[in-house]
Amino acid sequence: MKPLVLRLCAAGASFALAQLAAAQTLLFDSGIAGLCINNSTGAQTYLGWTSGNAGAGLEQRWTPQPFTLPAGNWTITQIQAQYFLVAGQTPVSIDWKIWSRNGQNVPVQADEIASGSEPYTGTASLPLYTNVNLSGGDYYVTIYGVGAGAGGAGGYVGWYTNAQGGQGISFTDVNGLFMWRSAQYPTPGFTRYSTAAFSPDPGTDGTKFYCAEFRIYGEVAPVSYCTPGTSQGGCLATMSSSGAPSVAASSGFTLTASNVPGQRNGLIFYGVSGGQAAPWGLGTSFLCVKSPTQRMTAQLSGGTAGVCDGSLSQDWLAYVAGNPGALGSPFSAGNVIDSQGWYRDPGASKNTNLSDGLEFTLWP
Repeated sequence: MKPLVLRLCAAGASFALAQLAAAQTLLFDSGIAGLCINNSTGAQTYLGWTSGNAGAGLEQRWTPQPFTLPAGNWTITQIQAQYFLVAGQTPVSIDWKIWSRNGQNVPVQADEIASGSEPYTGTASLPLYTNVNLSGGDYYVTIYGVGAGAGGAGGYVGWYTNAQGGQGISFTDVNGLFMWRSAQYPTPGFTRYSTAAFSPDPGTDGTKFYCAEFRIYGEVAPVSYCTPGTSQGGCLATMSSSGAPSVAASSGFTLTASNVPGQRNGLIFYGVSGGQAAPWGLGTSFLCVKSPTQRMTAQLSGGTAGVCDGSLSQDWLAYVAGNPGALGSPFSAGNVIDSQGWYRDPGASKNTNLSDGLEFTLWP
């Protein structure tokens, strides 16, 4: 039978955390793994939960760890979990999965929000890079090793537990402390789990025994606001973005106005003085960006005339890098930018119309 938990001798154990970019904001920190006791021998040990395909009947041996994000809208950029390699196991990737959480309720497949994978490069506990937008609230995360064998066999890892001094969230019921754990997922899925084989070291906060060590990093996510105008053809142009608005980069953050009437001239503009919702002529549009504003590259929306399939697109970072005299330059991390799409719309008030607004905060 495969072990339910794995352990690493405390002697010589170290927790050399991977160096994370100074840019990232630490949103959740469960703490640092503390010592546990092997109850059959009385020996101290660092303990890790088996995480991955542990053999027949344990193909998805996972533990979903609870975490909470502060209020706001966030782009999760990194998950950094502390784990150790297991003798005989060689992961080819470390995968992750996030679920929404309602209190202590068990996570199910319908609660899944995002998942991903990072190639294993030979060093344990490196950050797992993500690009997931989440609002403040309650979630679960799991990480697990994937091997080269069938169903990911041959690569499970040990995820350090008994995290001390952090925000680790403990679950308890009438039977005491517990965590959710799966043998196979999504069916039958996660069930209540506790063990009598190990216990927290008396010198640690025993309520954190089932709290694995991990950290969640991220930055403020772009937010849509204001109301798009309705074009003469019934189009509602909406703003979105892709990429990371990092001041360290000279390209790679693209603003897009979608659902623009086809074959119309237009552009995207921005401001650095905040957002608003000021009437735009006598039509349905609102000017969502406070003046002064900076118009960027004029362009044709493409698509089909008379259809809401056009778009306007602008790499904001490339524009300001190529125009050092642009409004707001030079920019710094933390600067807040408001943006909006504008397009020609004959017959509308001012013969033009506007999208909604998109506000974003610059990252380091």
